[in-house]
Amino acid sequence: MLNITAPQASIAAEVTQETVFKDRPAIVLKGKIEAGDFEKVRSAARRLAANNDQIIISLNSPGGDFIEAIRIGKFIRKLNA
Repeated sequence: MLNITAPQASIAAEVTQETVFKDRPAIVLKGKIEAGDFEKVRSAARRLAANNDQIIISLNSPGGDFIEAIRIGKFIRKLNA
């Protein structure tokens, strides 16, 4: 059996706001981290902060853009999340 697959284009992480633990809103980041994902996380955090919500972040990523990931990590640390 021969299995041939075409290379897939790189897809940035999906950043969503979902309800998690005890019905509290959270930023959920899933997938490979790519350029632009820091802005998605920061924007989502600002929306939650505007509602006076505690910011919870769930990260499920196999890795990706090292610099972008470092920016996200520093931002999370700054939030004390």
